Amino acid sequence: MRGADHLGLEASQTSLHSRNCWWDHELDWQRRKMLGDLIVALERPEVVAAVLSSLHPELAAKVAERAAQASMSVGDFSAGAVRAFLDEADDDLWFQLLTLIRKSEDPGLSAVQTILRWVVAA
Repeated sequence: MRGADHLGLEASQTSLHSRNCWWDHELDWQRRKMLGDLIVALERPEVVAAVLSSLHPELAAKVAERAAQASMSVGDFSAGAVRAFLDEADDDLWFQLLTLIRKSEDPGLSAVQTILRWVVAA
């Protein structure tokens, strides 16, 4: 009887682990879709202007400076920064980002602001 309980517990843990893996995959897809939408939006000059106006002036100046150094428009630089985050960020950065945007009234804007802050600080 004791062995059967032990096996039942393992089966439950395996089932829970499988669900968590599915959830992790779904969450990853949703994160990428949200940021993908932001990348597309950053191609519109009025969106870039709104994002830059929401940044601390010193940070906005650094973003513009980094864009100029890369011979890119601020919009292209910003969209590229978000794309690079999508491609290169590890789980720890994702966790930090999700923690910050979960508390935000405007998660999309908070995500872009945070990513740009990280990019210019690097």
